[in-house]
Amino acid sequence: MPYITSIEKAGLKRGLEQGLEQGLEQGLEQGLEQGQQMALRDVAHNILESRFQDVPAVIRERLAEEVDLEKLQSLACLAATTKSLDEFRGEMDAT
Repeated sequence: MPYITSIEKAGLKRGLEQGLEQGLEQGLEQGLEQGQQMALRDVAHNILESRFQDVPAVIRERLAEEVDLEKLQSLACLAATTKSLDEFRGEMDAT
């Protein structure tokens, strides 16, 4: 087993700490983004459901697949202003 100096040990420890910190930051960012996506999907779906009762599976699936936060935000706004589910679906497919 090779000898590791105290300077090398300190470097390894520091590198490990930095790696853990970066991993935690990335995990938190990803978790936050996923939470925002889920919330916007739920908002759009709930608005459509309250306005039109039954939301077709194709719209639910399309909402579930969308990951772009700006697009999801637009879809949530569209859900509140659209005149029909067909119009919503057409706009959703166009964007």
